[in-house]
Amino acid sequence: MLSRSNVGFRRSIVNDTGLRAQNQTTSGQSTTKLFKAIDEENLGDFERALTEGANVNAFNEEGMTPLMSIASIYIASNNQPALEEMAKLLIQKRSININAQSKQPVYKEIQKKDRFGRLLYLFRGEEVAETRPSYYIYCNSGQPVDNIDDQGIRRYFSYEYDGVKENVRTSEIQKNTALHISCQVGARDIVKILLTHPDIKIDIKNCQNKAPTDLIARGFENIIKLEFEKARKGKELLNALSGRNIDQAKRLLNQYFNPNCWQRNFNEEIETLLSLIIKSCLQGITQDNEEVLTKLLKHKELDFSQIKPIPAIERNQWVKQIIERTIKEQLTDTIDKKDLDGVKELVKDNCFINHAIVTAALRNVHNPIESIKNYLIEKFPATVEQSSANAHNVAPEINDEFIAQELQRLENLEGELERTKSQLAEKEQELNRVVDERTRDTDKISQLERDLRQERLKLQAQNQDLKNKNRKLSEASIYNRRQSNYSSASFVLFGAFAVGACLTISNLEICISLAVAAFVFLTIGCYCSYKASTVLSDVISTELGNVICLG
Repeated sequence: MLSRSNVGFRRSIVNDTGLRAQNQTTSGQSTTKLFKAIDEENLGDFERALTEGANVNAFNEEGMTPLMSIASIYIASNNQPALEEMAKLLIQKRSININAQSKQPVYKEIQKKDRFGRLLYLFRGEEVAETRPSYYIYCNSGQPVDNIDDQGIRRYFSYEYDGVKENVRTSEIQKNTALHISCQVGARDIVKILLTHPDIKIDIKNCQNKAPTDLIARGFENIIKLEFEKARKGKELLNALSGRNIDQAKRLLNQYFNPNCWQRNFNEEIETLLSLIIKSCLQGITQDNEEVLTKLLKHKELDFSQIKPIPAIERNQWVKQIIERTIKEQLTDTIDKKDLDGVKELVKDNCFINHAIVTAALRNVHNPIESIKNYLIEKFPATVEQSSANAHNVAPEINDEFIAQELQRLENLEGELERTKSQLAEKEQELNRVVDERTRDTDKISQLERDLRQERLKLQAQNQDLKNKNRKLSEASIYNRRQSNYSSASFVLFGAFAVGACLTISNLEICISLAVAAFVFLTIGCYCSYKASTVLSDVISTELGNVICLG
């Protein structure tokens, strides 16, 4: 018998399974809607599909992801701005696999055959089959083909010129990334957008072992390769601003770079070049970071849609003034050039432009063209601007509820402050403990270093004593050999003179002289022999005495 708990457990499993299946179905429908919105170039439906949880890494029937689909249809599109916005929305999704490779099949071109396996050719607009070499029949009627020309020569059909060709699907897949496809079709603007992603890889190879730069469409080589270089410089500038290296940033600003490169910080928030330099200026304006901010705001390719209104700018009049002045100058120059498209691009999604800036820019231009003037007045009407200003400047009504909310907010802030203080005290204690441990370790290391130095000094002294001993023994050994040689020579001479004295005994004077000489050499030999035998023993006894004294 099933218990109530078992029944409840099984029921919960069924409910969870049903909920997951429902979520998967909803996600699948949203993904289908996403691909359909891309095909129809409908930005509104696309945004709604993303909101509903569409899978941004899903593959369609053609084996392409949404990003690949955008790249493949971009050149032939009638609404390229919508596709660009779709691409920007996709690459900023945290879950996007920017380096995904397509599952499109590879097709191989071969010559078509009929159901009997005979090669087919095209002759005078009709398909003919080769029954045997140089003999053909019409596929529709089965009648023989008269392929004899006016000179009576039989005409041969060739695969290159007359063969009927068809594409056959193979088991291979193309493995192209969205960047491969964008380069292949020459979609420069999509390439530019893709290269801003921090995780984009430009060296991935497809099934033909080719990188994206190897597939750039003819005629687009220079401009697309320039985009790769600009993206590299843009990411160098991003790293410089992240590291607060303003000097390097100033140098990079004088080169070609992509101003829309971005990264995610530790809080998973998107940081752009503009947001980083604005953050630097909010912390304190200097001549250098003001110069970087001004040059970046004047960059023609800067995408303001990445920047959201920053409340801190409203509270910092200096930074707000720099931004508004720079944008007003840029808008004035664009209006003066009578460039309506440039004006539209500048004001699109630009949260820094308002009615006051537009009015000042139009006032600074002598006789602006009507199309630009009408566009700006329609896009930034005075009533809307004033209503917006009033909405921002009207103070909230002060009542009991408002006071209670403010008091509650203050209590929350006080509680958060106390928690922060407590955490800070704990961190300080932990830091003191670590410092004490490091101090003890440092003292131990210092003592060990002193002991090591003493041992080294002792070892050096012992080495010096050993060298002195070796030197004395060497000198004594040399002296011993020398005295031994002298002794041997003296004894030889003694023997010679003694023999001579014996032989000349009849001549007393000569005999006495030789005898005296023999005696002298005998004395010298005995002395040298004595010195040779005593010098080593003296050195050894001296060293033994030193050892005994040290002991």
